[in-house]
Amino acid sequence: PDPGALFDSEVSTSSNRAAFFYAASCALFGGFVAAPHLYAAAAQGGHTRYDAHAGPVLGLDASPFHRHLFLSTGADASLRLYSLLQSKPLLVLEPAVCCLHSAAWSHTRPTVFAAAAANGSVYLYDLLVSTSSAVAEIKQSQQTGPAGAILAVAFNPRMRSFLACGDANGFVHVWNLSWGLANVRPGEKDELSRIARALSDGEGGAGGEQSGAEESRSE
Repeated sequence: PDPGALFDSEVSTSSNRAAFFYAASCALFGGFVAAPHLYAAAAQGGHTRYDAHAGPVLGLDASPFHRHLFLSTGADASLRLYSLLQSKPLLVLEPAVCCLHSAAWSHTRPTVFAAAAANGSVYLYDLLVSTSSAVAEIKQSQQTGPAGAILAVAFNPRMRSFLACGDANGFVHVWNLSWGLANVRPGEKDELSRIARALSDGEGGAGGEQSGAEESRSE
């Protein structure tokens, strides 16, 4: 990687265990971070550089269903979908005008992923429904006081309808996802591969119904 300070690096192992991702800033000047870059380091050595965010990379997650796909989020308010096979992102999504602190793939729905935002919301995407817009925005319950920035988000690998997040106020929130967001559809893994190929070729687009979620617990 470029010389300079490593800033808020995160590691996420890809599904085939052959590569891992990390974020590195190219320099650190008086507390301000120059545009950080994404790299994939192969097990046999060497690395590939991907198009940079316009600020620190704050979250990374590799798809558990497709060995080439991974997500990144950053302080530039963008959620990006990359393929290991090309340097430019397949998708650049901006659900809110604020930092996106974390991203996570569903463990049961190959085309579903989530992003955690500094505005206190979690944005859910389903590529079967849309490759440009979130299908649901989950907001914090007011029972815990003013909404804090969501710093982490994760799908439960065993209880497929549960989505958890942690906020800047120290609370953990658990939501119960709708049936549509939690349960895999026939042929969905193949559909993810098809969508990835279409996005790589400059095509895209999906249609369908939207789904939501409700908060089941906040503690």
